[in-house]
Amino acid sequence: MKRSPEDLVVFDGDCAFCTTWLHRLEAALPYFPKSSPWQWLDLEPLGLSSDDVEKYAWL
Repeated sequence: MKRSPEDLVVFDGDCAFCTTWLHRLEAALPYFPKSSPWQWLDLEPLGLSSDDVEKYAWL
C-alpha cells in the first residue's frame, strides 16, 4: 500500500507513551502514515486547534 501525501498521524511529542507506541507501530507494520508531533506543526492548515491536539491523536 502506498502512502498518500495527505496521510499524517499527529501525536503529542511530549508523551513518552505516545512516542514509544508510535515508533513500535512504525517498525511492526508494513504501512504506517507519516507522523509528526503536534508541537512541530502549524495546526491551522490541518484544521486543528491546540485544544484538539492536547486531547487526542489525529489521523
